[in-house]
Amino acid sequence: MKILIITEHLNYTNGVAKHLLYFLQAANQKSEHQFTVICGGGDATELFKPFVQQVIICPYIKHANRSILNLLKSVIKLFYLQKNFKFDIVHTHNHFAANIAVYVSFLTKVKVIQTIHGLLEPVGRLRHYPAKNIIAVNEHIIKSIEEEKNIIVNNIVLIRSGLPEFHEINKPDNVNLKIIAAGRFTGIKAFDVYLNAIALLHPDIKNKVDFYLIGSGDKTEELKNLVKKLAIKVLLLDEQTHLLKLLETTNILVNPSRSRYEGFPMTIVEAAFTKNLIISSDFLGYDSILQDQKNCLIFKTNDTRALAKIIEHAVINYDSLKPLIKNMYELAVKEFNVYSMINKTLDFYKRILV
Repeated sequence: MKILIITEHLNYTNGVAKHLLYFLQAANQKSEHQFTVICGGGDATELFKPFVQQVIICPYIKHANRSILNLLKSVIKLFYLQKNFKFDIVHTHNHFAANIAVYVSFLTKVKVIQTIHGLLEPVGRLRHYPAKNIIAVNEHIIKSIEEEKNIIVNNIVLIRSGLPEFHEINKPDNVNLKIIAAGRFTGIKAFDVYLNAIALLHPDIKNKVDFYLIGSGDKTEELKNLVKKLAIKVLLLDEQTHLLKLLETTNILVNPSRSRYEGFPMTIVEAAFTKNLIISSDFLGYDSILQDQKNCLIFKTNDTRALAKIIEHAVINYDSLKPLIKNMYELAVKEFNVYSMINKTLDFYKRILV
């Protein structure tokens, strides 16, 4: 089977790119299917090349570069790729790519799948969910699609993102607890809430913690300036090629997201696999996996004071909260197993080709 994957870009801090990298690494080991990736570029493209036939860089296929002209150019590009390589399936990972693939499918009859990693704001001219075969990464996505009466879906399945199970994690005996937040530096990730919460902490608590903020994006300078303004000690690092290695040394992940449109953040999954205590906002869809006081600690979105209180509680009571870490680790290993993702995806491919 030959599969073409279309995505936005392949960046280290992009959750979709992480999803694809774990998928392709495992698929390369498990199956003999041939994968090709076409994307708009990205700083992590080299990581993908060992696991695919080729990575094709096509800047005008990026959602950020969408226009009528680039839509037309992308359709022509994909049409000739399909004509030359005769892919069995085109698997898309954003709605601009899905629209391109659906237009080409009218001409070539190639099967199209759209993986929906998060809901989209109701804006724009293009259909958000144009494919009739859909993979959703979380339950709230399926519910939302089923409630939209103008969407025609032949097949929709829940397939969570997957990670390979790690070797035994032995946390180092840090003098201070290490608390980390990581992801794209955009407004919806709400890292300003994280930084402002740190500023509210009592000095005794701050002295017991090393704080990290990892990532890059259009809010980078704004976040750096906020750190200076608040006069807090936070180590800001650029996007990491080996974030997982860093997570193996940290104790607590804070996910302050204010998004109402995300799927399920990969950073939470990675932190769970590396046995970090999860502190998260109640973003839409969180409760499919996260349960307050059972496998994590939850605060109301945008509630800086509530986050500060939870961080203080977690620092003071870290040892007594270790059962939450264990519960989340065990659930994550079960729900986000990479081979489960591979098997379900390959089965879905076969199903729609029948």
